Amino acid sequence: MSRPLHILEANPVGHRPFYLRWILAGRPAGRQVVIHAPAGTMAHPALSSLPADSLNGVTLAPFAWPDALEPKGKVALARMHLAKVKAYAQRCREVGLGAADTVLVPFVDDLSYGMSLRRSLLGGPRLAAVGMRADLHVEAEGITGSRRQTFWRRWLQLRLLRNRDLAVYYTNQLPMKQHIDKVYPELSKRVAFVPDPAEEPQACDLSEARRQLGLPSDRPVILLFGSIRPRKGLARLMAAMADSSWPGQAQVVIAGDIGADARTFIESPFALAARADGRLVVRDGAVPASEEGLLYQAANLVWLLYEGHEFMSGVLVTAGRHGRPVIGCAEGLIGWYIRRFGLGVACAHDASAGAMAAAVARAMTDTSWCDTAGEAGRKAFARHSVADFSAVIWAHLPV
Repeated sequence: MSRPLHILEANPVGHRPFYLRWILAGRPAGRQVVIHAPAGTMAHPALSSLPADSLNGVTLAPFAWPDALEPKGKVALARMHLAKVKAYAQRCREVGLGAADTVLVPFVDDLSYGMSLRRSLLGGPRLAAVGMRADLHVEAEGITGSRRQTFWRRWLQLRLLRNRDLAVYYTNQLPMKQHIDKVYPELSKRVAFVPDPAEEPQACDLSEARRQLGLPSDRPVILLFGSIRPRKGLARLMAAMADSSWPGQAQVVIAGDIGADARTFIESPFALAARADGRLVVRDGAVPASEEGLLYQAANLVWLLYEGHEFMSGVLVTAGRHGRPVIGCAEGLIGWYIRRFGLGVACAHDASAGAMAAAVARAMTDTSWCDTAGEAGRKAFARHSVADFSAVIWAHLPV
């Protein structure tokens, strides 16, 4: 009989409960799981909505690190990482985990530097970790952006990957896996690419999606979706909309939870005028799961011209799985995917409002280009379902 898998997640915020959901969704029959997390974790909608029978054999063991370990002010990064790793290692000792056990950390980035400095990662058990760091490969794989690799970051990443206690490191960065396979083949078996997942596209065409959402059928739609903050490129979007090259019939739909810092843009005189004449539609608040797919199906183009975003994007994956082209930032993984797979148009951070508006105008008129980019997205992210994510996780875990 296999030993239980222990999952440590002391800070289940943001996307982290969804990682737990996706992992549990593909749990092999009979495999016992112990989740070490704060007491209310299983009440999160991402987890409470799982079928009851899928949680048979899943146990919650309440655990959280002290508030003092959350970064406040100018806390030294290495010191914070070491303190968090120490708290995790202490937890492993308290529940008697040893070399025969495996601990899965679903989001290791706020621990990885500290782990890299330890001889034993967690003081005994083997570690399986999901990470998003880009310290090893970005320059070699042609990924541009403001985050520069340094000797120390590369050294820390390699030290973690070479640690004898590491069972597997899952990365959602495809170019990192490719770089490891080419440059560090001895580490290939320790590093697995885990696809950022998106739900299955809804079986609904564009006109029906717009009918259900109450959107006009005769206007091209640009979708900005998710947690709406200035970093989503709101200033660039408003500037492009105000440019003379912007297609006059285009309608921008902003859907998601709008932060206080984004309301400056959403409630500006320009935005209010655009809302009044139908060029801008704002759907404020958490988007129900039943509407998310409809919004992508209703769109002609998805906005990904984010500010300073250099990591993977769930919106990019969802757009691709729905066959929708994107206009995105040239920097980071978004730009890499757009160039590598032909998913749309990538604009540099200093692109003019006119250039961005012209790119949107092309997408609104060149149906062949849109179809080609949309189909490229479907192919690029064909294996990015929740089932694909979960299958990779469980396939590489020690029994």
